[in-house]
Amino acid sequence: MVSAPEEKRAAVGLSFVVRGARRGKDWLVLRRGATTTATVTDIRRVWHSNNSDSDSGGAGHHVYYPVLGFAAEDGKQVQTIAENGTSSERYQVGDVIDVRYDRADPTHAYAESVLYGGATSFVSTLAGLGAVILGVYLFFRPW
Repeated sequence: MVSAPEEKRAAVGLSFVVRGARRGKDWLVLRRGATTTATVTDIRRVWHSNNSDSDSGGAGHHVYYPVLGFAAEDGKQVQTIAENGTSSERYQVGDVIDVRYDRADPTHAYAESVLYGGATSFVSTLAGLGAVILGVYLFFRPW
């Protein structure tokens, strides 16, 4: 019979693996992406609840996403919400910031000053794999 701690370890580990893989994919795409400067045209404040029931009044925090206006390499004007936000109001409307975006889809853009590098993705993925392995080991342990 599986105990709750082993299930939780495996679930947490799997979430780290998925998160790390997603960040790693984004990092690889954007590493080969284009860079330019963008003007912050708006700030989107989004509430992120710390539990799955957002109506429960549970704990959480705001994340501030800059809305970016810039010209892509092909000259096309792009207006998009940055994929990454901050926990504080780092940007003001009118700020000019460096951005990195996917050449194939310029609406997939990140504010450079808050980009997570490949090392973060790698560590997150390794931690997740370790938790999954531990959970599976404890699940199938012989004692």
